[in-house]
Amino acid sequence: MQISAVEAVDVRKTYGQTEALRGVSFTAEAGRVTAILGPNGAGKTTCLRILSTSLMPTAGSARVLGCDLIREVRQIRRRIAVVPQGAFPDSMLTGWELVYGYLVARGIPRKVAAERAERYLRRLGLWDVRKRTTDTYSGGMRRRVMIGMALASEAPLIFLDEPSTGLDPEAKREVWELLHEVRGGTSLVLTTHLMDEVEALADWVVILSQGEIIAQGTVEDLCAQAPGREKLLCPRDIPREQLLPLGYVQEQGNRWALFPRDTTALHRAVDLVRGQGAEVSIQRASLEDGYLAVLNRCAVRTEGAVQEGI
Repeated sequence: MQISAVEAVDVRKTYGQTEALRGVSFTAEAGRVTAILGPNGAGKTTCLRILSTSLMPTAGSARVLGCDLIREVRQIRRRIAVVPQGAFPDSMLTGWELVYGYLVARGIPRKVAAERAERYLRRLGLWDVRKRTTDTYSGGMRRRVMIGMALASEAPLIFLDEPSTGLDPEAKREVWELLHEVRGGTSLVLTTHLMDEVEALADWVVILSQGEIIAQGTVEDLCAQAPGREKLLCPRDIPREQLLPLGYVQEQGNRWALFPRDTTALHRAVDLVRGQGAEVSIQRASLEDGYLAVLNRCAVRTEGAVQEGI
């Protein structure tokens, strides 16, 4: 029987009167990519820090690679690697010294460490600058060094807190490709607020809001939480009141997203928008649509509970 990478049961964290996590329970399967998604302040980083043993929970329990989070911390730390949010490498060391030295410090034989350091530095586009100290690197390059250190460890489980922070679009895609390649042999648990990152990588998605899990499932499961299977996008110059009789209307940037109640409503909406000289496009509902719908339903429930004095 394969051991799960993470099994969290009713994990809680309190800072004074503030409940950062309020009973988080989920399983991250071995060899898969589990993404923890949510708005800023949802508890994503707190959850990751607890599961990676850098922060103790207030209550609840968890097993990481089959080891108890409280009683077997040393065993866990020997078998995981972590890319913290906003962390940067020692600026006085070169890219090579950081990756190679980190692997040797983990007890990996020097020959193997050298081979891995070269492989991952090349894969992340850092080989040509490996002899430069990282104070000469851009922010994105320093972030890639941190990711390279963790991935080169080839640890059974790697935690990544917002791995794409500071990366330009090209570097972000390169990192995603590498994360996709290592899955299977390595379990990945990452936090993010980027929908495209989740769609590109995740096998399982956990949505946190205000310290609670409000939904979890596959990307397809969460896309299905949207108000409809397809949406019509049009400029916000179109009065919202004209769209409301045709379905559910959501503000998305400088456009309205209409989820029509049926095919007839969709055709009427197209005619309405085009009749006012505006452009219209029709798309399938996305993960972002499902995510926003889940957050909106959660907000409505919370507001209702407050009004009832719960």
